[in-house]
Amino acid sequence: QSRSSAASDVYKRQAIVRHQREDFKGSGFPDQMVGQYIPLGSRVIRVASDYEYLKQNYGCEHAVKKIEDGSGTLYDSEIIKECMTHVRG
Repeated sequence: QSRSSAASDVYKRQAIVRHQREDFKGSGFPDQMVGQYIPLGSRVIRVASDYEYLKQNYGCEHAVKKIEDGSGTLYDSEIIKECMTHVRG
């Protein structure tokens, strides 16, 4: 792997971590990114981390409802569809 390719990979990973708290509609932080401009990995991490937090503190049923309530505003609805398919089995 070349140096420029390795640097590019590091930059992509940093962007995923940096933007994992962005809201899908643009009200999150740090940069108020909107929709598809938020890196895909960031959108996946957001749903997964929020779901795990909610499940541990309030139970699975409540976690699913809160995540689904945030569809299209806090979370990417396509990511929710995929994730909830796995949660529900």
